[in-house]
Formats: sequence, C-alpha cells, structure tokens
Amino acid sequence: MYKVLRETAPVYKAQSGDWIITRYEDIKSILKDTSFRNGNRVDWLKKGIIQYADKWTVFENILDSIQPFLVFQNPPRHTLLRKLISQAWDQREVDEIINDNLNSLWQNIDPEEFDLVKQIAQPLPSMTMGRILGLPAEDFAYLEKLSHEMIKAFDLYLSYRNLLIVEKIAKEFTLYFEKIAKQKENNPDSSLLSKLIQLNKKDKAITPQELISNCFFLFISGEETTASLISFSLLHLTTENKYPDIAEDSSLLTSSIEELLRFDTPAQLVARTATKDTVINDTKIMEGDSLTICLGSANRDPSQFINPDQLMLDRTPNKHLSFSFGAHYCLGDWLAKKELYHTLLAFLKKYKKLEVVGKPGWRENLSVRSLTMLNMKAYS
Repeated sequence: MYKVLRETAPVYKAQSGDWIITRYEDIKSILKDTSFRNGNRVDWLKKGIIQYADKWTVFENILDSIQPFLVFQNPPRHTLLRKLISQAWDQREVDEIINDNLNSLWQNIDPEEFDLVKQIAQPLPSMTMGRILGLPAEDFAYLEKLSHEMIKAFDLYLSYRNLLIVEKIAKEFTLYFEKIAKQKENNPDSSLLSKLIQLNKKDKAITPQELISNCFFLFISGEETTASLISFSLLHLTTENKYPDIAEDSSLLTSSIEELLRFDTPAQLVARTATKDTVINDTKIMEGDSLTICLGSANRDPSQFINPDQLMLDRTPNKHLSFSFGAHYCLGDWLAKKELYHTLLAFLKKYKKLEVVGKPGWRENLSVRSLTMLNMKAYS
C-alpha cells in the first residue's frame, strides 16, 4: 500500500479528510517544520467522544489524562516538559538494570520452545522502565497489562468499544501514579519519578496532572514500542536468515540495530495539523488540515534507501525516521536501542541458531505495529 501511494499519490486525501503523506523527503520536511502542529490525535479522540458520547456514557478521564502527554504537546509547553524530563532522566546504571532484568527473565526460558513476546520482549521494557521510574517490582506485570490496552489511545481510529477500554485504563493509570507520586513526595529517592517531583516542586513548571500523565506516558511509550522492536528484530533476523551473520561478526550489531529499526518500524504513523496554507509535492494543504505521516513508508522509500525492501545489516548511511525527526524526536531512543542491544547480545552468547515455530500473532492497532505472540526454538 505504501509503495502504491508513494508512486501514484504521495499526498493522498483520505475518506476521513486527512492527508496521507508517504514520501521520505516530504515527511522529513514536515517533521522539522514548526508550522505543522502536533497533537491532532487528541482532536481525533474528541471527535470519537462527541460521536459516541450519550447520556449513559461519559468519557471524562481520557482527555484529562492524554492531552498532557509530551507527544501531543507543542512549543512552548513541549519544550518545557521535554527539558524537565531530560533534567531528571540520566543513563547511569541503565545497562546494569537491563542485564539484571534479562538474567531474571532467562530463568524461565526453555530453548525447545518459548514465546519471545510474552517471556522477554514485553516484560523487559516494563521491568526496565518500572525500575527507572522507581515503581514496586510486584506492579510491573499489572502495569504491562494496562499498557497494552492504553496504547489504543495512540491510534487514529477508535471504535466505541476501544474508547470504553481507554477510558477505564486512563482512570486506573491516573489513580496508580497519583498513589505512587504521593509516596515519592513523602519519601524521596533517586528514581526518575521522585526526581521529577522534586524538580517540579522547585520550579513549579507543570501541573500535578501533567506530571502524572507524563509518567504513565513514559511507561507505555517505552513499553509497547520497545517490545515491538525486540520482537520484530528477532523475527526478521530469523526469517531473513541474518542471525548467523551477526553471530559470526558481532561488529555488525550496532548497524544491525539501525537497520532493524528502519526495516520494520514499530511506530508507523504520527500526526500533524497545518497551521497555515502550504504546498507539499504540488498539492495545496489548507490551514487546519490534518496530516497522517507514514514513518514506515518513509523508511522504505527507494529514493532514500537502496534496495529498501531488503534487510541489509551493514547499511550505511541509514538516516531512518523511526524515532521521528525535529523537535519531537523520540526522547527515549537511546533506551530502546540499549534494550535491543543487550537482548541481541544475550541471544548471541547463548544460541547459534533460532527458528520461528508456527505463525506470529499480531495486535490490532494501526499506529503502533506489534506482535502478541512469537514462538521460537533456540539451538546452542
């Protein structure tokens, strides 16, 4: 579909009324152009709420919880939030945390057959982000479950059933982080959540709701997309018969991570709104128009990447857009790469060969592409 759109209608007006953008250069220029406002997913949520709301259903938690998300903000609020999080978040001890978590998860792996998604890819990011935020270890599985449902809020098209789920999960997440934040306020520690509370106490830069919302935004965004990245990486390295290449030459590991990010992008779509009339690829975009930016398509554009549909582990240069571009470049890109790096390294040390058993299971989500199941067999 992306290929057809790139070749025949790179700026395509969808039935929904928004513009679908699929070419690399168009997408990169939009992402770095501050005249395109972020956050029209919130507008989509509002449309869905208006469409479905009635006297029996009140969606009072969704917008209160989701509107403050960093990913939906624009300058100057976006700049302020990003600065606060960056000040509090450092990389110390992260490698140790990831490897501790991997060692713990490996205790339950049977090489004869294991589900990579449920046994490694999903729990690792939730355990890692949970420890970074300073959350109780016994809560990780519960929060991981909530995260899989909350990620629906990032989709552009929500059914009434999904809105009900997101409403319930938004309330649960908010209540949970309010409780933990209160504990951290009374007993400060070195965790990211505690540092955010203390920094904000001093500067009073953001509201309590913004702080709470962005704590669970950090959790769900880091959990779902990193789980996808780990799952896809092992899937494609195995099915494309590339795993032996890295096993024989570990110097390929760094470039392989960039190529795996490009080849199958977890966050397929981001959204923007035009704040003035403009022209993209000879097509006039009016002020107020919504745009759906297809990162997955940009990463397969042959005008930017030679043989884009081939997984080339030594590809250089590799200027993929998997973490977006410009002011909204992903704040946690380094963490996702670290988690994939240590996971691949652990597999390479233990196993010479991997095999996919049966068919992978796919999650129903348009914007964030992910697996629900990937059974594998490993050979020493």
